[in-house]
Amino acid sequence: LLVRIDESQAAQLLETAEWHLIRKDLPSTKYMLWRLVQEYPQTISASAAREIMSGQGWNMDDIMPAGLRDRLADEASLAKQSEPESGEEVVIEGPLGDRVESVEQDAESEVK
Repeated sequence: LLVRIDESQAAQLLETAEWHLIRKDLPSTKYMLWRLVQEYPQTISASAAREIMSGQGWNMDDIMPAGLRDRLADEASLAKQSEPESGEEVVIEGPLGDRVESVEQDAESEVK
């Protein structure tokens, strides 16, 4: 039943994307196709969306909404800034703020 619901919702997104494509509204077309492939990747409609994207010369990175692309870039930058330096102590706290583990980070080890 869930598969049928996903297929139905994906088909609606595909129909909307095709409607925008016919009207040459490329930003809306790209957004609908991106959303379809993101939300329902295993559906028949997602396969059709990938074919449309391929025919237009688009890939998922090309059609990702700009605001989302910027947010993901910001998050990646923040994550990189918060990585410990080599030799820096990493403290892992429990849910009550208690110290659970303290590890010294070296260039070849990873914090688990």
